Amino acid sequence: MTHFGIPEIDERLAGLMGMVDRMSELQSRMQEMTATATDADGRIEVAVDASGRVSALRIDPRAMRSASEDLAEAIKTAVSQAQDSLKGQMDGLMAEMAGSTGVDIDAVMASPGSLQELAVELGRVARAGSTVEEVQAALTEMTRRTTGLNT
Repeated sequence: MTHFGIPEIDERLAGLMGMVDRMSELQSRMQEMTATATDADGRIEVAVDASGRVSALRIDPRAMRSASEDLAEAIKTAVSQAQDSLKGQMDGLMAEMAGSTGVDIDAVMASPGSLQELAVELGRVARAGSTVEEVQAALTEMTRRTTGLNT
């Protein structure tokens, strides 16, 4: 697909749009992640959602015979294990995506504005009849924001 009829710009635009699509996929996959952990006795089971918040808690009735301090500690431990598992999943996904896209994930996550805003801006530039210089400047800024690289 050509937007400007200038191969170098069209290639950069296509590459950047591909990165935006892959980063959007990353965000979607991360939002769907969950993790579950069980205490050593198998009497406490905790599930956390993508934000790390407890989404489910199962306490076997036999656990209720434990001292309250022991029960509380078992719950805290299971929650921490579930959150650690979730973090591991997210780190793995981010490493996978960074490896396949060359994107500096940390730079993207720390940058202001969403990927959707980047996609809208790319579309605006592509349709606006912008000059070559304006397009190159916009592509450079968007590349910097998505990859952390100054090109």
